[in-house]
Amino acid sequence: MTKSKELFNHLLSKITLSDRGEAEAIAYYLLEARFGIIRTDIWNDTAVEVDLELIERDLHRINEHEPVQYVTGVAWFCGHRFQVNANVLIPRPETEQLVEEVKQRLAPNAKILDVGTGSGCIAISLALALPHAQVFALDVSANALKVAQQNASQLQATVEWVQADFLNDELAFKDFDCIVSNPPYIRELEKSSMETNVLRFEPHLALFVSDTNPLIFYQALAEKGKTILKREGKICAEINAQLSAEVKLLFEKEEYQSVELIKDMEGKNRFVSAMWLG
Repeated sequence: MTKSKELFNHLLSKITLSDRGEAEAIAYYLLEARFGIIRTDIWNDTAVEVDLELIERDLHRINEHEPVQYVTGVAWFCGHRFQVNANVLIPRPETEQLVEEVKQRLAPNAKILDVGTGSGCIAISLALALPHAQVFALDVSANALKVAQQNASQLQATVEWVQADFLNDELAFKDFDCIVSNPPYIRELEKSSMETNVLRFEPHLALFVSDTNPLIFYQALAEKGKTILKREGKICAEINAQLSAEVKLLFEKEEYQSVELIKDMEGKNRFVSAMWLG
């Protein structure tokens, strides 16, 4: 048995990141994800039993800048525990707001399509929050869909999974109330300002678009939405805050109505909502 405060301080001494606040957050995360040791256990100096060899291997990966979510294989989203690996993006807290925005706009029995589902965090969270909804989720990556299906099974969520290339494949979907998406939207030119752990470990297919056509996925959402959505169906998507005006204009040019930019908790234009009237 080990005293949890001693273990926590050991982790802090071994994490070589310069930012102490980040190191503390990683240490807390590692202990909870690996061993279920939460902050109150540490504050109370509870005696715990852990695999010290596993911790040392984890620390080595963390000090190589690998995200702690990939190290532990765990990420939390909308209060649920998801499996993650290098085939899927790590769910971000700000994307939880996208789930909330969709829930507020839909009837309980809505028909929903999640485009670019990755770990399945959006689709599964919506299926759990709206148990009478029909939720479909699409991704081009078979490996990502394996992760999503495992998450749905563990969380007992009912989702229809589809492997397809949204940009290029003909899709037979019809009569959806909502298309939700967190598509790739970071331009190549923005790489220089990004964290090392994101650039080295997260899947670039799910992150980046070309500088010459950064709105390619929103154009596809707008065009295909016209056949996928029923009348008064909605598109709700996460966007690049730096391109929010361009995204809004794109949907307006495609004759969507009630096009709205929605701010995140930092006051940035982070989401777009648009209605198709047919």
